[in-house]
Amino acid sequence: MQEKTTSNYEHPNFYKSAMGVVYEKNPKKTYPHLYSVFLLDSHNTSWFWIREDGTCYWQHSRKNLDDDIFVDADNLQMDLFGKPVLSKEFIMKAIL
Repeated sequence: MQEKTTSNYEHPNFYKSAMGVVYEKNPKKTYPHLYSVFLLDSHNTSWFWIREDGTCYWQHSRKNLDDDIFVDADNLQMDLFGKPVLSKEFIMKAIL
């Protein structure tokens, strides 16, 4: 018979669940914050980032380019809670 072992894990910033997973008590968003990833294929990827001041930008990584391309996301509509509204037209225009 296997005995149940308990852990007296104590840390001011973290807690341990009954399953043994450690969680942060008050997680804070780090910036720039990754909002979404778009995979075109195995070699071409676009990331949509949000800066701390609320502005957004694209990071495009392409196989045929040596460096990533960074483009500000202009004319972006935000919802009531400050999250970007990424329409299909906006996404396709930005990533292709």
